[in-house]
Amino acid sequence: LITVKFNGDELPESPLHLEVVDPMRVRLHGPGVTVAYVNTPAEFFVDLKDAGVGKLDIKILNDKGEAIPLEIWKKDTETKVQYTPTEPGKLKFNVLYNGVLVPDGDATVKVLIPSNVNNVKLSGDGLTSGVVGKESEFVADVTDSGDGDLGVQIVGADGKIPAELEKIDDGDRKLVIVKYTPNKAGPTLITVKFNGDELPESPLHLEVVDPMRVRLHGPGVTVAYVNTP
Repeated sequence: LITVKFNGDELPESPLHLEVVDPMRVRLHGPGVTVAYVNTPAEFFVDLKDAGVGKLDIKILNDKGEAIPLEIWKKDTETKVQYTPTEPGKLKFNVLYNGVLVPDGDATVKVLIPSNVNNVKLSGDGLTSGVVGKESEFVADVTDSGDGDLGVQIVGADGKIPAELEKIDDGDRKLVIVKYTPNKAGPTLITVKFNGDELPESPLHLEVVDPMRVRLHGPGVTVAYVNTP
């Protein structure tokens, strides 16, 4: 409240009422502040509870500097914001309260292509057989699987077997080469996941053999006679 007088007489428009705001008390939260996916609605919330009554201005710009459409719902001191990216890339937030940038109001959000575990294609001899001490290999083609990470766990007769993953991206195809070396003969289980979701054909079962454990014995190994079995 501001009271203004002149020569002891109060001005007609006095007292003046105003609201003091604190943009630093505005809080952004929700998944849409950190990541979004192409053609998938993303949302976040703006909490104004401790910021006072002011004007909220929200813009989200794409890589071209163009503002993307927003849907906004206001309820009491909380505002819900929803947006739907149409292409991969990055989005830049510009959230102001009474013209002042709020905390995290200039966030950058990465837009990813939604992952589809059903589009991961596996191939290679390392999926069906293995030899103790010999490096095995298989390939995961994730070209059409969207953005995400491949996870591989291999468990053999002697416990977990370390796996080495090498990513190859030549622009047209995205591959992950998986290499491992079995250390004991017996049943082996390979579990493959993409973005935490297990592939439909996983887990894969294979048998590891150890040629060094093969033993030849009997008289025919050392000597033989003509026309005699």
